[in-house]
Amino acid sequence: FTEFLGKYPSSSLAPNAEYWLGEAFYGQGRFGEAILAFQNVAALHPKHNKAPAALLKTGFSYERLSDRQNAVFYLEQLPEAYPNSGPAPQARKALQRLRQTS
Repeated sequence: FTEFLGKYPSSSLAPNAEYWLGEAFYGQGRFGEAILAFQNVAALHPKHNKAPAALLKTGFSYERLSDRQNAVFYLEQLPEAYPNSGPAPQARKALQRLRQTS
């Protein structure tokens, strides 16, 4: 994914590559790197269909790093920016859980 993004940063597939790079880092427990990849999707491609999922995974990544404040911030952004998206209910549920444990 990194090689593809280096060669074709303006490709219509770049948002997908960036998202899946984030997923790969997340799966490896490299949450800081996952956050950077997911943030790139949401910031650079806010209208892309992966943007809501990228916000969700950014929040989850911060939660895995025990950074509750940033986790809540990104999870709140998702239903505000993409209220009817597939990941929005997951964000609401995660927010409820995080707020109960504070």
